[in-house]
Amino acid sequence: MAILDYLDLYLRKWKRYDSHQSRKRLLITLLAICIILVYIGPFFFKFWQKKPKFQDLTEPCFRSVGAYLKILQEEERFEAHRWNNLNPVTESSDHYLPYVGNGKIGLPLDNYSDKPFYILSKRALDLPLPFHPLIEIEIANRNGFKQGSTSVRYVQGHVLKVTCYTYFAKDVSIKETIYAHRLINNLLVQEIDIINHTDAPFIFSFKRLGWKGDPKVKSQVVPINAVDKLNYFQIQSQIDWKDDNRKSIGFSVIAPEIPNTIEVPHGGRKTIEFRTFLNYTKPILKNQISRYEPDLRISLRETVKRVAEISSLNLFSFHRNAWSELWKSGFGISLSKAQNVLNGDAINATLYYLLSHKNAFDADYMFKDLPSALISMRSSSLLNKPDSCYNGHPTLQASALWSPMDSISDINRIVSLWLMTLEKHGCHNLIESGAMGTLQAYILSLSALKFTKNHIEFNTHPQELHRDYYIRRLNYGNNTSLNITVALGEDNKASIYVAIDKNEGDHKFYACDGGCMDAPIKLSSIPIQFPVKLTQPLTAILYITPDLEHIQELKHTIHVKEIVEAPAHEHNIIALHRHGHKLGGLPAIFWLSIVFLIVIFHLFLAKLIYNEYCVGSSSSSSSSSSSGYTYERVRYAV
Repeated sequence: MAILDYLDLYLRKWKRYDSHQSRKRLLITLLAICIILVYIGPFFFKFWQKKPKFQDLTEPCFRSVGAYLKILQEEERFEAHRWNNLNPVTESSDHYLPYVGNGKIGLPLDNYSDKPFYILSKRALDLPLPFHPLIEIEIANRNGFKQGSTSVRYVQGHVLKVTCYTYFAKDVSIKETIYAHRLINNLLVQEIDIINHTDAPFIFSFKRLGWKGDPKVKSQVVPINAVDKLNYFQIQSQIDWKDDNRKSIGFSVIAPEIPNTIEVPHGGRKTIEFRTFLNYTKPILKNQISRYEPDLRISLRETVKRVAEISSLNLFSFHRNAWSELWKSGFGISLSKAQNVLNGDAINATLYYLLSHKNAFDADYMFKDLPSALISMRSSSLLNKPDSCYNGHPTLQASALWSPMDSISDINRIVSLWLMTLEKHGCHNLIESGAMGTLQAYILSLSALKFTKNHIEFNTHPQELHRDYYIRRLNYGNNTSLNITVALGEDNKASIYVAIDKNEGDHKFYACDGGCMDAPIKLSSIPIQFPVKLTQPLTAILYITPDLEHIQELKHTIHVKEIVEAPAHEHNIIALHRHGHKLGGLPAIFWLSIVFLIVIFHLFLAKLIYNEYCVGSSSSSSSSSSSGYTYERVRYAV
């Protein structure tokens, strides 16, 4: 009976809403609830849909070697890329490949125990040699939970591989640092650092594939008093050049003999470094190559003796500083959330592969004083001869240059295409100057910045400036570099900001915007704003020169019919990049709520009209003899 009483009470309360005032209150309440849901609904929607936090299994492993936070910060800045060791190349790896190179030697590291040296053929390091230099390390006769990651650190120019074996909540960590030396281009270094955090000693085994060429080729012992106390052997042979079967390339390899096993005591740590050397000739006729073999053998041994006197710490420091010097210049772009759009990760990864295929200098450099080599990187005479680089369309828009690079063949193909593109568009002098010049040509091409005899001009179409660009330390010769920024304002209009980053000779520079009708402005270390102008016919949007007379005369030679300030970009384009859709950044549930309210409103309006003119009129005609208003009319009267 209690249940029946409760249902009867509930039905009586519901009937109370059958009055005019109760229905109005109900409608207002429903509208208020919908409005509240619009504002607080997204929060609950995200809360309900919240996915479990992804646990990075490699974090304890990286923390044990003190590299985790640094790698995370570099990844956020697109200065590094990381792979899972158990599955290094997957869809989540963004189609990149672990790789080291210095313009003389290159090495892919996806499955690095089975990868040979690659040497320079025509443009890229795409000619494999039958020698596999890297050493693989494993724990002998022990099983444990294995985890780890491989990370390419672009700015420092090396690959860091960390592997951990867990035994009863304690780790044995193996950190491998691999790099092709930036200044000593004959040298490949693999440093292995083992830390045993457990309470038991561990034995580690080493293996290397080594020579996989002609079995008739014999190795020779090299008498070198190295600081690492390892014995070295030398192998010398030749390989056919793929572009002309009449020619061969002679090469010589000097590698250390590896120990079979090494024991690390409990709570102990051991570090061992392996240095492998490679040198080779240019393509030579096969009947003449024998005369170059003695010099090749002796010169490589002299290189090994010099490097043997350098400590591991200094050797890595010279390499890291040389790479960091390169990355002082660069190109950045605001992050876009749109699908299939180029972002900073692809730009930096491609640049790293490109620089890994170029020497630090415009010719092979046999080091004498490594610190002074950094100065030589910056002072190449070819760097001050950019000629007409870059005289093509912006490479940001060239989809063929941004293909996936998840295999060594893809890397070699893309690098060759990049170098050929830059060479054919007037950047041959910069390419010949080495890695530093190649970097400058790469930056110029991304936004179609073009050098002429007297000035540099910005040739990007105004409609393409719908994202922020950051060009830092663009070399203008005479130890002068410029910073150029393209930024969108609140009105969705782009503006250009130019500043002098470095000016050792205190040279004066001037700039003017599209058409150069306005008076030129002297540049300084403080950014100067220039509007983006659209001209008819289309011309450059910015001109920079150290010659004041030249830029004053330039406006008389551009010959434009019309100059207007470039229109603002459409809101949906900006929203697409900033939010991943064209709805202006508001959550999807907001728009669903708006649609819901509109549908409810029209349903209510339709019912109101129906009751007013259909139900009301029929009720009125049936009670025409009675006096007063009908119930329906009173019910919806306002």
